[in-house]
Amino acid sequence: MNNTADHDLTVIAWTKKQLIALGYKIIDGPIVVRDMPWSKVSLFKTSKGSVYLKQMAAPFVIEPKILQFMHENFSTAVTEVIAVNDQLSCFLMKDAGQVLRDIQKQNFQTQLFYNALKTHAQIQSASIPFVESFILMGVNDWRLKKIPDLYREFVAREHLLEAAGLNRYEIEMLQNFSPQMQILCNQLSAYNIPKTIEHNDFHDNNILIQDNCITINDWGDACVSHPFFSLAIALNSAKRNHNLKKADSRYLQAQNAYLEIWLDYGTINELRKAFLIAEKLSYFQFSLSFSRIESCVSVEEFSLYSGYIAEALRDFLHTAQE
Repeated sequence: MNNTADHDLTVIAWTKKQLIALGYKIIDGPIVVRDMPWSKVSLFKTSKGSVYLKQMAAPFVIEPKILQFMHENFSTAVTEVIAVNDQLSCFLMKDAGQVLRDIQKQNFQTQLFYNALKTHAQIQSASIPFVESFILMGVNDWRLKKIPDLYREFVAREHLLEAAGLNRYEIEMLQNFSPQMQILCNQLSAYNIPKTIEHNDFHDNNILIQDNCITINDWGDACVSHPFFSLAIALNSAKRNHNLKKADSRYLQAQNAYLEIWLDYGTINELRKAFLIAEKLSYFQFSLSFSRIESCVSVEEFSLYSGYIAEALRDFLHTAQE
């Protein structure tokens, strides 16, 4: 039996012991519902409803700490953790309902999408006083003032960019773009929108709905950064998965639903201008975040997923020069 199988058996044994200790009677499970090189999620059906076990690769083990801190200090609209094992890099969380994407694929409900955007913006707004706590906790510090240096370091990793599928010309373009990156960050900083907890992978596959309550799930990619990156990721996902066009009135309404939470920091027009800059930068931040899977997988496995990085960096080059 290999080490991974041994580890999984140990994790399952811990899970069952924890559930019994917490008063849950196990009816069925584990049922694997997601298995990626960087995380594995399994379902247990119990007498108190469904419980999910999440196992994490090293770069993402901070997730339960983030969830517990948010739940205890400023928001219950995030997944509720009921047990954590730091040694086994896993935790248990309560069921929070149906994945929004599954609902939207059947019938795209605009108001539900707008409400999810508002909920996430409210979480970010509430996190403002706790930013230093997140940084001390070990959450990645990707504030705007740090992004130019992070960018220079990232585009110097030519082996990673080549493995992602970028050609020599594209890599040189990215490396030559460092001065413009500094300009974009300065422009966005000038709007004085505060840094917050940033989900970094906010889309409808990480939004759960139960009894009209919205829960934001999967915070393993979280960092401290500019809040508007979340809106960019959510809208790009809606364009890909639900054919939401920029010319569609629903796109502007969705944008406004999120931005209205930030009216203390500017007029709606000023916030829209800030978002246009954040949208450009979001492609790089996504690439930076996603590149962490390189340490979780083999060279062969990385090639299966690295296309996401190449696509995002090409989108960055295209939009940043507009």
